[in-house]
Amino acid sequence: MAIGKKICRVCGKEYEACHTLRPNLNNEFRWQDVACCEAHGQEYLRQIMESRGLMPKEEPKPEKKAFKKKKFDEAPAFIAEEPEKGEVA
Repeated sequence: MAIGKKICRVCGKEYEACHTLRPNLNNEFRWQDVACCEAHGQEYLRQIMESRGLMPKEEPKPEKKAFKKKKFDEAPAFIAEEPEKGEVA
């Protein structure tokens, strides 16, 4: 097999790519031609599809806001008052 060196279009890492794999006759996307791993190939394809308008751009998801816990310095009045002995609440 003929092996050549290519540079990943996502991370820039150099990787070995085999040139003797089946030719791309059906215009199928082969991640091995553009990226060092399948995950980077999928990311590259997503970027290309977005740039060509074939796929809607992903909008950044809003960050979840952390809820602040309320701190009570004193207990509310209805809890603070305890009935005295012999008294009915």
